Amino acid sequence: MSRFPIITTVLAAMLALPAAAADTPGYFKVPGTDTSISLYGYVALDGTYDLLGTVPPQSAGISMYNTILDGPGTVPGAYPSQSYELSAQRSRFGFITTTPTDLGDLKVRIEGDFLGKSGGSGPSNRTDFRLRQAYGELGGFLVGQSDSLFVDPAAYPDIVDFDMAVGSWTTFTRWAQVRYTCHPSNNTVLAFSVEDPYTQRNSGATTTNKDYSEFPNNVVGAFDYKDTWGHIGLRLAYQRFGYFTGQTSTTPQVSFSDTSLSWVVSGNVKFGSDNLVYNVGRGSGNYGMLFGTLGSASSTGVIADGPQLNATSSGYTGIVSPYQGGAGYTHVWTPKLRSNLILGEVKWNEDDSLGVNGNKVRKIDAIYLNTFINPTKSTTVGIEYERIQTHTFDDNTITYADQSKHDGLTESRIEVACTYKFF
Repeated sequence: MSRFPIITTVLAAMLALPAAAADTPGYFKVPGTDTSISLYGYVALDGTYDLLGTVPPQSAGISMYNTILDGPGTVPGAYPSQSYELSAQRSRFGFITTTPTDLGDLKVRIEGDFLGKSGGSGPSNRTDFRLRQAYGELGGFLVGQSDSLFVDPAAYPDIVDFDMAVGSWTTFTRWAQVRYTCHPSNNTVLAFSVEDPYTQRNSGATTTNKDYSEFPNNVVGAFDYKDTWGHIGLRLAYQRFGYFTGQTSTTPQVSFSDTSLSWVVSGNVKFGSDNLVYNVGRGSGNYGMLFGTLGSASSTGVIADGPQLNATSSGYTGIVSPYQGGAGYTHVWTPKLRSNLILGEVKWNEDDSLGVNGNKVRKIDAIYLNTFINPTKSTTVGIEYERIQTHTFDDNTITYADQSKHDGLTESRIEVACTYKFF
């Protein structure tokens, strides 16, 4: 049986259950059990309109940040300007169950969307279901797949771009993990997790190179202080990296390992109904903001699928650890109308910089300006202007389509998102 009939059967069975009283609004009791269940989700349509032609046409909802760093050929005018895309892949559904036990309530959550990478003849026809959340919580322990503990959701900017905001640790970094959370006081939260030690690298040398992850690895700690004015948090992540090359008759095996400590300070400050969010830090590996967003950059010897280890055919040169920071201010005009100004920056040292068109990137700047309106309780429409610009260490090193020389790449986009919640 394919995935869709299975999903349809589960949903049909849930919806056919007779309503029963439950202690929590939005939940209903499963007949014959002590379990309450809640169904949630939404249908979404994302549209993008690229203005300069720096990035190739792509599926709506995929950040242009992904492709402006994808390598040679991405200069203004290299692709058709004023191109647009539409996609409904972000549509999502999930359910949560709660069951009372002697150790407290057992909470189970399953959630997914349709941002899988295959199926259909084009991006809008893809039908692969993608697992987002799958975990159980009991007695302070969370076991399963969820957002990384390194991410502070309450400090993430209010943005239309579904993929990420430059300079902010994305809320879409999800890992299999074991986590423990406690509350030392009414205003504080302390948590620790051990997360999946997934690593990748690109040596620019030979396909026999492989990664391995040593234990203990990807250990994260988080501390948050919350009050009526907002909150402030500190997160630390310890990682160990290892690398070895396959031995051949002419090439000896080479191996090395290294460690890194990623950190981020984040929080929010309330100004009446307005809100300021911020974060600043330095991350590497699974806790670098760019993880999972970049295309191949083998010519520079930097990992293709996120900043991990930096190595060339001459040997290991270190862990890629950019500094980054971002802030977003939300102004609420009316209960149904709000606007946001969001700024972000990522900055590299020259030794471990990314490469764009064969040139090492010094920093990436971004600005986002958007407005959201809620015509009804379950409907949200957002429109956003975003501009992203890269800067290299050497001035006038990138030739645009009109043959002019510049120190980086620029792309601007208008993005629209419409979301219709189930309830």
